[in-house]
Amino acid sequence: MEEKCIYWTNLYGNPYRFGLHPSMLTPEGYQLKLNTKIRGQSKRETSAVIVTFDENYVISFLSQTLGKLQLGNYNEWQKIISKAYLQCKQRKEQVQQ
Repeated sequence: MEEKCIYWTNLYGNPYRFGLHPSMLTPEGYQLKLNTKIRGQSKRETSAVIVTFDENYVISFLSQTLGKLQLGNYNEWQKIISKAYLQCKQRKEQVQQ
């Protein structure tokens, strides 16, 4: 049986349970083979599918995650993102040493 290709928004349940992957920022996106439930189908049945996660998934994931912080304005968001970026950069430099 050939696997059906679907977009991440067609997944049933929490689509953010798959986390992030660098390939999600490529034009092709990140494709993951799953045996999962699909929106619009029976909740009891699972289907073998290839799910595409792309930049829109990353944006939605980050928005969902950062939204929980209830930051008031863009400057507050930018401050947090800048600090996270610097920490990530420092970790990367430590690994390379």
